[in-house]
Amino acid sequence: MMRNLLCLLILSGILSASPVLAQSSDRSASLDAIATFEDAPMPPIELSVLAALNFGKLAIPNKIKPSTICRYETFFEGSNTLALVNEVNGNTVVSGSQGTAGCSMTGGFFAGGFRLGCQDGMTVRYKITYASAGVRGADFKAPVRRLGAAIPALDDPRRIVFPIDSPTGQFMCVLGLNSKNSFVYIGAVLDVTNEATLPRGTKVNVGTITLDVSY
Repeated sequence: MMRNLLCLLILSGILSASPVLAQSSDRSASLDAIATFEDAPMPPIELSVLAALNFGKLAIPNKIKPSTICRYETFFEGSNTLALVNEVNGNTVVSGSQGTAGCSMTGGFFAGGFRLGCQDGMTVRYKITYASAGVRGADFKAPVRRLGAAIPALDDPRRIVFPIDSPTGQFMCVLGLNSKNSFVYIGAVLDVTNEATLPRGTKVNVGTITLDVSY
C-alpha cells in the first residue's frame, strides 16, 4: 500500500511540473488602398488673327455681257499667296486677261492668316467655315482648289508645309524655330458681278473665315 502511495505521489509531482500551454494571441487586420483619378489637362492651344484676307483692288465686270462674273481667288501655296483671275460666262471660263469684261486684280492681295500656339508634334484637328457678308454683287465662298496651308513660319528654313485641302481635317503642329508658333493661311473666292449697289472706291467687308482648332 505504501508502495502504491509513493508511486501516486511521484506521478502527481511529474504532472504538476509539466508546463501549462498558453492560449494564442496572434491577430491580423487589413486596410484598403484608395486613389482618386482625374483627367490630366490637354496642352494649351491658342489661336489669334494674324492678318485679314485681302483681295486688293478688283475690277467690276463691264456690261458687254450683263451676266458676266469676274472670279477672283487668293490661295496659299508653298510660302506664297497666289491669285487667279477668271471671267465666267455660264459654263465658259477664261482667264481674265483673255476675256472682254475687264476683270483684273491689282494692289496688295494676300491670304488670311491665323497665329496658332500649340504643342509641337501634336496633331491639330481643324474646321474652316466661310460666311458671305451678303454684299450684292460680291459672292464670297471657299475655293474649289486648296484652301490653304499650315506652316511653322514664312521664313522657316525647313520649308515644312501641311496643305489644307478640305474644310475639315488635321495637320501636325510644328513650331517655328524663332517664333515658337505655327501659322495657318487660308484663301477664298470672290465672284463679282456688275451691281449698281456694289460700293465703289472703298474697302468693303465681303465675308468671314472662321477657323476652329482642337487636339
